Amino acid sequence: MKNILLSLFCTTTLLSVAQVQINTTGNFNDPSYLIDNVLIGNGVLTSNHSYIGDSSQIGFFKDPMGLIGIDSGFVLSTGGVDSIGNTGSDTLPWWDYIYDSAWNIIDSTPALDTYFLSTSLMGNSDPDLLTIANSVPGLIGQTFTVSSTGDAAILEFDFVPSADTVTFNYVFASEEYLTFVNSNYNDVFAFLISGPGITGPYASPPAFPGGAINIAVVPNSNPSLPITISTVNNTLNSQYYNHDSAATVSAFNGYTDVFTASAAVIPCNVYHIKLAIADGSDDSHDSGVFFEAGSFDATEPGALTVNTVTTNVECFGDSNGTAAACISGGVAPYVTNWFGVNPNNLNAGTYNVSITDAQGTFGTTSFTILSPSQIIVSVTQNGNQLQSTVIGGTPGYSYNWTLAGLSVGTTANFIPTQIGSYILTITDTNGCVASSNPVNITITPTWDCDVQGNCVDPGTGNGIYPTQAACIAVCEVTAIEEQNYNKKLLKITDILGREVNEKRNTTLFYIYNDGTVEKKIIIE
Repeated sequence: MKNILLSLFCTTTLLSVAQVQINTTGNFNDPSYLIDNVLIGNGVLTSNHSYIGDSSQIGFFKDPMGLIGIDSGFVLSTGGVDSIGNTGSDTLPWWDYIYDSAWNIIDSTPALDTYFLSTSLMGNSDPDLLTIANSVPGLIGQTFTVSSTGDAAILEFDFVPSADTVTFNYVFASEEYLTFVNSNYNDVFAFLISGPGITGPYASPPAFPGGAINIAVVPNSNPSLPITISTVNNTLNSQYYNHDSAATVSAFNGYTDVFTASAAVIPCNVYHIKLAIADGSDDSHDSGVFFEAGSFDATEPGALTVNTVTTNVECFGDSNGTAAACISGGVAPYVTNWFGVNPNNLNAGTYNVSITDAQGTFGTTSFTILSPSQIIVSVTQNGNQLQSTVIGGTPGYSYNWTLAGLSVGTTANFIPTQIGSYILTITDTNGCVASSNPVNITITPTWDCDVQGNCVDPGTGNGIYPTQAACIAVCEVTAIEEQNYNKKLLKITDILGREVNEKRNTTLFYIYNDGTVEKKIIIE
């Protein structure tokens, strides 16, 4: 019994030097650097990188002993990646021992639980990951439900493959093994790819309207089975599972074999991929995905060919066109010759690019950068209306009429109500801007208000308002104010709150309480 009592009250910490080594300093904490300089291999061009998550959830790793099957790369986690390198056991809980009938310890291995990985970041959720997590129970004959996702780390980018298949290697690991298998506490990850030829049920950016498919699935599963602790473990798909109860590799309790994600693509077209992982149902017990350095690849043997992926100039006269060489076949590395131009700052025109591979094989192609035509804005006066004509640019124009620098109208045609110099500025769909020459407007006012609030045109040219419409807008009687007890003076007030008293010697009316009217009251 002495030995048993000792085991009841003793705990030990046996943290060892990490087998998996983590580095989150400098560039190794920069998602774009980890994509282009760590993950990407041959035959792939990337752009439009984005990352959602805490900076502590991503970093570079090395596995000098090759224990997880990948020697280096980067890792995404639902918690802080710095702790992944802590190996060994932090507690020896006696209740997990296996005893015989005389209370002798038969097996203490279950007690060798790894360094506890559990970081609550109060982070992002992701609806696609939740959908994927809840697709698992029905595929494996279970009934649990994952209620939510949290602490998501999401890395996304566009890419252009040079071959018809893109692949990359990865390992999934989790602190949830094996305690929470077939429970609602199932962390989830996915690799969602979208682009030409792909139609899927998951969300994709507007530029890829066909939706996305998940390529993080158990090999040879039919229907495709997402990878979680409940689909790869010591009983289901056990040939792919590695338990690490002694924490000799990393702080995670278990991890999968090296898997290869792959997707059929169309060479030299733009695709989008979302690499995402999140906690399931709570934010306890972290999980992670290790991505192999240089494994994101799209190459195939064959003759050297070169194509280009281009973006056109947005506005006439700009130099923001771009080109990238899409190389297939041949033998890497390649030397690219742009013949003295910068492919990231191109004017409209036709250019050439050549490629030489490691064996001296030469390939070349030409490409054209297009540009919208120049926006030309003209304004003509038709009666009391200014009419615009716009040609060039990219249709979908917006209009802005200005007078003395102030905006006075936003329609294609405009009726001026003040004298001055009017300018029309046009903005097209691409944000390109052009303006008309100034148009000078001189207006001879003729219309005026009478005392009843009617508009009259005496024909003298000495009125206040240039048009009948302008006159009507201000001549409306909107208020009657009582002046004294016995008489009521009709004081005309326009819709702007101004009294009509511009004209002197104007006859107004007194209306007596008995209904009689006294005229010829003169205001001086």
